[in-house]
Amino acid sequence: MRPTSWLAAFFLLLPSLAHAQSPDACSAEDPDACAAAGRAFEDGTGVPRDLARAADLYRRGCASRHPESCRRLGAMQLLGVGVPADPAQARVQFQTACEAGDAPACFDLGRIIERGIGREADFTRARGFYERGCRQGHGPSCTHVGRMLSGSSGTRELRESAALLEMGCALNDAPACTLLGWMHAEGRGVGRDAARAAELYELGCDQDDFAGCEQLGAMLREGQGVTADLQRAERYLRRACEANRAPACNDLGLLLEDARGAAPAAAFFERACEGGELVGCVNLGRLHDQGAGIAADPARAVALYDRACRGGDGLGCVSLGLLREEGRGAARDLEAAARLYRDACQRHERLGCIHLGRMHDDGRGVARDPAEAVRLFRRACDEGDLYGCANLGWMYERGRSVPADPARAAELYARACDGEDLLGCANLGALHEDGRGVPRDLTRAIALYTRACDGDELYGCTRLGLAFRHGIGVAQDDRRALELFTRACDGGDLRGCNALGYMRERGLATSADVGGAARLYQRACEGGVAPGCTSLGALYVRGEGVTRAPAQGAALFRQACDAGHALACSNLGALYESGTGVARDARLASELFRRACAAGHTAACERTGAQ
Repeated sequence: MRPTSWLAAFFLLLPSLAHAQSPDACSAEDPDACAAAGRAFEDGTGVPRDLARAADLYRRGCASRHPESCRRLGAMQLLGVGVPADPAQARVQFQTACEAGDAPACFDLGRIIERGIGREADFTRARGFYERGCRQGHGPSCTHVGRMLSGSSGTRELRESAALLEMGCALNDAPACTLLGWMHAEGRGVGRDAARAAELYELGCDQDDFAGCEQLGAMLREGQGVTADLQRAERYLRRACEANRAPACNDLGLLLEDARGAAPAAAFFERACEGGELVGCVNLGRLHDQGAGIAADPARAVALYDRACRGGDGLGCVSLGLLREEGRGAARDLEAAARLYRDACQRHERLGCIHLGRMHDDGRGVARDPAEAVRLFRRACDEGDLYGCANLGWMYERGRSVPADPARAAELYARACDGEDLLGCANLGALHEDGRGVPRDLTRAIALYTRACDGDELYGCTRLGLAFRHGIGVAQDDRRALELFTRACDGGDLRGCNALGYMRERGLATSADVGGAARLYQRACEGGVAPGCTSLGALYVRGEGVTRAPAQGAALFRQACDAGHALACSNLGALYESGTGVARDARLASELFRRACAAGHTAACERTGAQ
């Protein structure tokens, strides 16, 4: 919970508590009559509204040290209502009323002193008047000091805060109940107690503190220490949202998205976004980005993510970076994407660090720097981001700027997978399939791929598709492989796009479409998938599905070879050997074959004479 701001206006003139009374009854012997008549003229109850007349009546009552008259006159003098503004004189009136036992006047005097109105601010002195008001039964006075102490780091101050908020709540000051609920939820100054927090949030909500409604709705939606109850959650969140609590509108959108789909959620995300809750902008952008339940509109998604990012939301920067990286809704710009990821990382959005690390590893949009990638992945992993652990595992698996260590990679993948990061599951499955760092276990590999794919980790779908394509651990089934590759590619896994391109190029379980395959390879290549560059390069060399351009093929092989793809190194060696698309160079060809051989491409070993 974000502790709520002070919701009341600085000084509110109290509503009239009595019917009109003749000003003639006002006298030193009957100052109550002065106050009653002043209220009538202030509010226009039974008489024409006349603030100057009201102030004069309060002045007459205050001359007899009548507490309410002094407080009301002080409020008018402070605000310059009916009389010239005079903060110094207002302070005098509030002090007179406070000393005569008027608790709200003690609160008002504390506010003047705390704010430094008329003289230097003095919180210590102000606190004394708040506590005096609290002792006299004024709930907002208790709450105000409790709120200020609630952000302390000291145990004693937090306990004092909780005690003051308990008093404020008992005196029916709704914000005290809500804030005390937060302290119970967080275990600040009191024992952590979700059930008690929920009770206090409900008390605050029932007295129209809509922050309490918001917090209770969030607890019930997520089942945070209480039994999840989506119907009650919706009721409380809707009440808070209707009171313009933007975070509640966002939470309500999430609830409705899960229960009824994107269309009913979109309106609440938009309301949250317009209310300044930037994650609402991100969520609305996500719906337009995915086109799930509402019309896909990448350009609108870009605008929403940009708004969130400019407002300081790191996830908005990451989401915008992904669109700029992929060229959806805006021109493709890898350098801009890298800047956005860096901005997000600097704002402590770990996903930004991870994507920036990925770009450093690939050398796209930034200088290739695997060591920096490792640092960024390790930082995210050490801070508890399991996706960062999965990416760090990938670096250990491949030996990129760290010693190759499949066993260490398996540990990191397992840590991620156990924490429900499904990329870790997919990567761990690949190690089990190959028997690297862990025992070879095809049954375990298929189970991990299936778990990842069923949980919408699309790389898991790609790996499962490859298993069906080659009959590894399952019966060979090209039709099932095609379905899985299509799902993965459509969802944005570019390795799936590369595999789907292979199926279309060869007409496996679908009509042959080499031009379509070329487009899929290009998409994968531009996204950093080296085998996609290799496959596209081969089409350019042969002139299949694209205009023949051996030099372009050579450039693509070089790009993939530099990224560590052994077949690309071998293919580039063949071009240098024959002088196709490049100047003939037997020495460089031999070097490339040796490089491919060292990376595990056995056919290249034969061309160098090595075995």
